[in-house]
Amino acid sequence: MVEPTIPAGATIAAFVMAVISWYGMLRTGVQLVHDDIESRKSAEEDILNVLVDLQHQETSFKDWKRSWRISKQTPNAVLLQYWGARRLNMINEKLKRIKSDLEKAREKLGRLAEMKNSDWADMSKFKRMLYKESFVWAKKKYVQELIDRWPKNMTVIKEESDAGWLEQKQSLDREIAHVTPYHIQVAHLLVQIAMQNLKDAEALRTCCQVVRDDIAIFLDLDLFDAFAAVPEDQHVERIEQVLQAGHLKLELLLREANRQRAELTRVVVERVSNRATPESRVVDAFKAILSTLDCTPYFASNASTLFRLSKCRRAGDPCSTLQQSFREVLADQDPPTYNALTGQFLNHGTVLGELSNARAAFELAQACLLFLRTDWIRELCRCTVRCGVLPNVSAAKRHQFGLELVETTHQPPLWRNPYHPGGFVEGSPQHSWCTKNYHWYGLNKPIRHLGLLLVELSLSTIVFPETDSNIDGAAPVAKIHILVKAEPGPWKWETVSLKTVLKLVKQSFNDSEHFAGAVEHCLTGSFPSSPSDDEMEKHLRGFYFRIVKPYVLPMTNDSLVDFASLRDIYDIRLSSGLFSS
Repeated sequence: MVEPTIPAGATIAAFVMAVISWYGMLRTGVQLVHDDIESRKSAEEDILNVLVDLQHQETSFKDWKRSWRISKQTPNAVLLQYWGARRLNMINEKLKRIKSDLEKAREKLGRLAEMKNSDWADMSKFKRMLYKESFVWAKKKYVQELIDRWPKNMTVIKEESDAGWLEQKQSLDREIAHVTPYHIQVAHLLVQIAMQNLKDAEALRTCCQVVRDDIAIFLDLDLFDAFAAVPEDQHVERIEQVLQAGHLKLELLLREANRQRAELTRVVVERVSNRATPESRVVDAFKAILSTLDCTPYFASNASTLFRLSKCRRAGDPCSTLQQSFREVLADQDPPTYNALTGQFLNHGTVLGELSNARAAFELAQACLLFLRTDWIRELCRCTVRCGVLPNVSAAKRHQFGLELVETTHQPPLWRNPYHPGGFVEGSPQHSWCTKNYHWYGLNKPIRHLGLLLVELSLSTIVFPETDSNIDGAAPVAKIHILVKAEPGPWKWETVSLKTVLKLVKQSFNDSEHFAGAVEHCLTGSFPSSPSDDEMEKHLRGFYFRIVKPYVLPMTNDSLVDFASLRDIYDIRLSSGLFSS
């Protein structure tokens, strides 16, 4: 593979930003001359043409940058996934030519290119006249000639980027709908965060286990405050900030273990490298943050890993109490009525509401990607997911979701229906899927559990899977028992094929094939048991596009809108070629 030539000491993205800065300097210098011109009208008109051309080229360049979501932080690895190495190399060469022409123009303008309005205003009339005369008679024509060359280079840059994008998708072998530069960028960032935080995350969980008898600790599943950041740029920026921190930094929700209805305290936990003195016991740090208005206690998981706690509060976000586990939420309602002849629900509604269901699915899938190799989601199930209702907020933000970070006591299904108080429906399976051993090993167990949890979210009822055989620790789910209400009749377990379940999942999310595809991949895919770091990165990229991306749904006017419907849609397929570079 031909490696692109990168400017020394800079990424391509930083190079792009530098070019825009040069445009701005030149335009400012010419503008100063134009605003204060006192020579012939024809000269003034000529200078105005230079300004218009400069503005046009600058706008064109910014539009191109914006269409590909390029910022100073965009890594070259992302641009390689956009366009491939050969096209990226060509784009870089054209950027160099534009920058070279800009440098020549700046050199020709001299100090004028670096002046500000205040510099020009403070200058004597005589000096201003010299600058104007010099520009009109000696520099304007040269600068215009350079400007005339830029459109050709800009055209090549646009053509190469578009062609590179098309070439990338031609090499792919699995269809992923509506992939945009946003998705490639987010996938890259999440994978890098997952890889860099592995050891820190395990160390933090160990500390959480130590204090479990005294402190209840939940991870806020809205990890990047995504639903307060509807604009994509803002969402990407928040994820970038977490990656740039270079260490584990998360928001936790805390309360005393014996006060189940107490309001939670939101804190930031962050690994630090300074030599602050930790509390003598880990639990003392957590007790201090709960009992003191303003403090930043430290605790250590081992001799080399030090964490700091500090209180925080999101704007307009009073902490909920995360009153119930998802298991308890399901227990509080009737299951849907199922018609076995048609294979459809007759009165299907979403247990948390359509928006909150989609939000929970997205947050769970994203957390699974970030902590897939840790014990945080090893036992992921309806018992570990917590749900709370935020007061006085819109329907889009009504529910808040958390994940218990300590070992949970898993329990079988439970119903509070007066006809079945605290017991099983007759003929039901004797175990919950979170307590039964299906011989799912390595990454297969948490991903299978995620798939089952997504099914329960989609169908708003408790399910119990059935596997055909043990295939290298990755036995796929073949059938699923779902708790339904007979019509007419009592509650019962209905055994259906995975195909039927996927059809029901599709119906529950606006007839989208992609939601059902995410669930199917979780329940039937085969995942590595002990992947190397390189294999893990490749796997996590695929995990984002197959499982997380289908649930990326922003909130617009309290309704579900797919990101892909808001911009140009590219029909892209997934392959090791695109997402493993």
